[in-house]
Amino acid sequence: MAIYLVQLEAIPHNNNPEKAECIGAYVNCWVKADNMKIAFQTATEYVNNQGWEVVSLEDQFEVQRELYVGVDGKVEEELLDSLKSFDDAR
Repeated sequence: MAIYLVQLEAIPHNNNPEKAECIGAYVNCWVKADNMKIAFQTATEYVNNQGWEVVSLEDQFEVQRELYVGVDGKVEEELLDSLKSFDDAR
């Protein structure tokens, strides 16, 4: 299985307590799946279960750990959270 990064735009459901303070959000989901279609379905289901409605797919692609780790093995500080999310998906 591969790891896919699915980037979505979402709005809070009417019963979501965050609706009062958020009109929308961009969501990044790292998903381990057999293919991109399943990764999108899994990400969308997760976001909906968290009280958000997906309004658009911004991007989706297969990712490798090397995207976050330099050739010298170092990780730039702004990529640490993304690397952790990638590793959690593995």
